[in-house]
Amino acid sequence: MSSESNGGRQSVPNANGVTEKPIESGDHVVFRKINDASVCRLLKVERNADIYLGRQRYNVNSVIGAHFGSIFELDAKTKCMKRSDLNEEQLKQLLKSQLPADEEDEDKEETKDNRFIVDDGQSQKLSKEVIETLKDEGVTGEKIIETLIENSSSFKMKTSFSQEKYLKKKHQKYLNFIRVYKPNPALLTEMYYAQNPRKINNLRIDTISQMLCLCNVRSGSKYMVVDTCMGLVTASIVDRLVGDGSVVASGYDPGVCIQIFLEQGPASTWRQAVEALNLSPEILDSCLCSIQINKVNEIQKQGETEKEQIMNFESEELDNETDSVKRRKLDEKIERKIKRLREEEKAKQILKEKKMDALLIITRNYDPENILNLLIEFLAPSRPLAIFSYFAEPLVKCYHSLKEKAINVKITETWLRRYQVLPSRTRPDMNMSSNGGYLLTAIKIDSHN
Repeated sequence: MSSESNGGRQSVPNANGVTEKPIESGDHVVFRKINDASVCRLLKVERNADIYLGRQRYNVNSVIGAHFGSIFELDAKTKCMKRSDLNEEQLKQLLKSQLPADEEDEDKEETKDNRFIVDDGQSQKLSKEVIETLKDEGVTGEKIIETLIENSSSFKMKTSFSQEKYLKKKHQKYLNFIRVYKPNPALLTEMYYAQNPRKINNLRIDTISQMLCLCNVRSGSKYMVVDTCMGLVTASIVDRLVGDGSVVASGYDPGVCIQIFLEQGPASTWRQAVEALNLSPEILDSCLCSIQINKVNEIQKQGETEKEQIMNFESEELDNETDSVKRRKLDEKIERKIKRLREEEKAKQILKEKKMDALLIITRNYDPENILNLLIEFLAPSRPLAIFSYFAEPLVKCYHSLKEKAINVKITETWLRRYQVLPSRTRPDMNMSSNGGYLLTAIKIDSHN
């Protein structure tokens, strides 16, 4: 996408003909390096905000007003992002490994190999200091790579495969082009997994897709989810219910997702991926509510609601507060508490019906068996459930608990293998995850009858 096609602040249609609004302050954006997918960061864009990409920090002011899919060049000298004039075809040509003309002769290639190349660090004539000087002077990445090739005594001795690998490594190091993406569950899962798999319990996108498919997640239904992995499963369900929010019209019921969290804490700890979807508060309120698991046991209790108690307490505290700054902070605190209590009341009313359409559980440090035994009572008969764990032992305990409560109880191991597809070099990737975890699925039966 060229800068002419996405410049300014006017809305433009995307590939599907849907009008895309420009990026505004407060939007969540995924920054991803074009030639190095491992450099990927999520940021809530604001004026004068900075982001770390690799070891460098860059200002993101130029992103505001651009459109998702825009290309930027990282300027190491000014620490800013500059809008790139490259279109897609020019970008492909730039990233394509161009071999010197005299090295493309097939007869010469047959006689070449790497047996006489010694990795002693002496083949490159340019010193590290000279390369850093070129970067500080603002020399483009393409020119630096050309200079490195010209001053390499071993480059011409390499085979074409080795030359392509060499160029690919240099592209990752010196070509500083990034693209800004609109966050979605698949991209967020890939980003979190690349940064720290343990943080999301080694959850991969193929596992999430299986859970959504086996639980028949669709718009217009009601779901329970226990998600301690940055809210990735919750975000995936919300995405199925409302999409980007453009289809939610007045009077339309998109369904509801009840997120049951296991500990008291700010929303960012268990709903970060949901907030990154850039959905409006009205759309989120229509399809998402949350409740603490300890309060699920209190659904049948009567009496004065916690909402009334807190509102009365905070009203007295607010009347006694005179400082304007403290009063404003207290107003925000009251608003957050009231919003959480409203979500809890909504969740309680829905759970009382005991007609939930599916149950999805994924936890890191909690025993899923106790959670399952509590929440399965709110699941309607003939409805599916899915539980993910990186280890099989917790699911074995759940398997035995479900013997008289469900049918088609299965434990499967998720497996994903990525392949490199290149001429004469199609093979599995050298680095891959050895284990994708285990998934328990079942269908609840009406044990009372």
